[in-house]
Amino acid sequence: MEILLYNTSSPPNKVVKSLGSSSKKYNAKFFEKNALSVTNPSILLNMGTEVANIVKYNYLKIVDFNRFYYFDVVSTEGGLVRLDCKVDPLMSFKDDIIDNSTNAPSQYIMRSQNINNKLIVDNMLPMYSSHTFDIKNFGEPVFTRDCSHVILETVGKGGTPS
Repeated sequence: MEILLYNTSSPPNKVVKSLGSSSKKYNAKFFEKNALSVTNPSILLNMGTEVANIVKYNYLKIVDFNRFYYFDVVSTEGGLVRLDCKVDPLMSFKDDIIDNSTNAPSQYIMRSQNINNKLIVDNMLPMYSSHTFDIKNFGEPVFTRDCSHVILETVGKGGTPS
């Protein structure tokens, strides 16, 4: 399986990462038989004499999966490096994300970093509301049995009646 190593300084929440111009191509194998995972693979990379250069990289692409991953170096021995990877879904599916945001105006967006929509309930958005309640008696109760109160709710700016 073909691996491309990169060094990115882009934050994890950025969709399109800056990968720089330096990338290196290596062949890799899955570390264990049970480590075959598309989202969190553990791979064994044969870097030969360049094993010390692994510290230059923090990001990779598995060409066969067409996905990008962040990785942690678990161990090195001889020319072999074991990497535990975690998929970066934003960069892996960046074309679909960008295409959907420009060509599909009928999406349901649950959160937005910059644009607030008051029609979407967002429990993480702080809201302030000031309600006032006035209790008024209107003479004799209208109802005679167990219900002796009427609730009247009004909406508006208020003011005095003319």
